Amino acid sequence: MTILYTSPEHGTAMVGAPMPLEGETLDSIADMYSPVASWLTMGRAVLPVSVGDSGALSFEVPDAPNEMVVMEQSKLALAISMRDIPHGDESLWSAFKNTLSSADEDTQEDWAMMTIISREEPILVAILTTLLGAADAITTIDALYA
Repeated sequence: MTILYTSPEHGTAMVGAPMPLEGETLDSIADMYSPVASWLTMGRAVLPVSVGDSGALSFEVPDAPNEMVVMEQSKLALAISMRDIPHGDESLWSAFKNTLSSADEDTQEDWAMMTIISREEPILVAILTTLLGAADAITTIDALYA
């Protein structure tokens, strides 16, 4: 599929991306292939790389699709899911936002810049643990990333 991204500062970018697989959403695919990271690094100096330099990436591939665990969600998908979870007289999303608004400026800025949220994201875990307690926070995160 083709995704068209637009930015008032950077114009448009047309990106080829795969169709979502089982367990993925269109939003998660759009987030994965977003040109925002590229736009944010425009104008930065490129560091030299020498011939022979190498790196490594290690990860575990599940044996079967039903063993796949969603490790990341778009911030939008999390907000939509948390709006449906009651928390006192408000939704969990409202309580989350209220708690985040009392965090320090750097934490608020970090959260604002994120588009993809890992299930281990410290801000997410800390706020949900504050709101729900450790055990319920883990259960809720598991449900949000199911």
